[in-house]
Amino acid sequence: MKLKHKKGSKLQNGITLIALVITIIVLLILAGVSIATLTGDNGILTKAQTAKTETERASEEEQLKLAAMNAAMNTERKKYTDKNGNTAIIPAGFAPTGIEGEDLINEGLVVVDSDGNEFVWIPVGKVKDNNGNVHEIQLGRYSFQEDGTPYEYDGTLIEENSRDKDNLLNLGNTIAIDIEAFKKSASPVEEGGNGGYYIGRYEAKDGNTANERDDNTSDENKLVIKSNNYVYNWIRQPEAALLARNMYNSNDFISDLMNGYAWDTAIVFIQECSGDINYSKQVSLNSEREYKGTINSKDIKQQDKKCNIWDMASNMIEWITETSTSTSWGPCVCAGGQVGRGDNKNYAAGTKQGLGLEVGYSLYSFRPVLYLK
Repeated sequence: MKLKHKKGSKLQNGITLIALVITIIVLLILAGVSIATLTGDNGILTKAQTAKTETERASEEEQLKLAAMNAAMNTERKKYTDKNGNTAIIPAGFAPTGIEGEDLINEGLVVVDSDGNEFVWIPVGKVKDNNGNVHEIQLGRYSFQEDGTPYEYDGTLIEENSRDKDNLLNLGNTIAIDIEAFKKSASPVEEGGNGGYYIGRYEAKDGNTANERDDNTSDENKLVIKSNNYVYNWIRQPEAALLARNMYNSNDFISDLMNGYAWDTAIVFIQECSGDINYSKQVSLNSEREYKGTINSKDIKQQDKKCNIWDMASNMIEWITETSTSTSWGPCVCAGGQVGRGDNKNYAAGTKQGLGLEVGYSLYSFRPVLYLK
């Protein structure tokens, strides 16, 4: 009887172990199914995150539409003060977007016009950050050392973009409308200026073409400065300057192609207020956004956003109004990064190079600058 009892115990224990293994396998299968249901491209969590993102995007689009309506009703310039006590001037025909993250001057105040074009205020003078620390942004033309430290540019290789020098040299490139007027307008408030200026949030975009621009695309298309439009490339420096100037006809401010002071000071602002001291010398990878109309792909992802300004360190090389005296290259000057070569320090945000009047390939785009009269 004892032997039979022992055999029965072994049989009973064996059945229990098999049942346990089967139970574990079933649980693992159920867990796998549950995880797959929660995650993955069609998972519950993914769908929830997608829904949240779409809701936030829709909310921002509605806020932008409201801001554009406010811009249409804004017939005179207004003073703007953020929660840190920093101030800016909102030109007639513009309004702050009011979107969270775009309302602080030290983080990049974004304004919009009645057509939805977006610009970012570049403060000049003292700027207080969210921790109460004060940064001082000095208007100037800079060169940037390998560690990103800016120092005043002596103009040995690229001459100051003044009208007098351009007339004397007569090289054919387009210079700033009035560089002294820009410097006076953008100077600190305590020096009698407006304490800053605006630059396009994005590279100039082409709002009318359905496909990527090429060398046969007409330059008559509408110029816009907003997301999700094709980059306005295949353009020469004088043509870019003309489009930037003709974008607005206002008694309150002047629109022009970016000049050297505007470009360099914007980099100093980004480095000071974002904390990325290397922005002038390397591409900064901190977020994602899809671009259409770049030279590599219609859906290439670039990751260059600092202080709400896109693409000064990557994507396209941008025309500015400085004058190069290099006889081997040409009088036109371009600055910034380049798609496919963004990790090359020679094509980072702080880089400038002289090029000829005939240059206008897929690599070259631009953005306008706005300053108060």
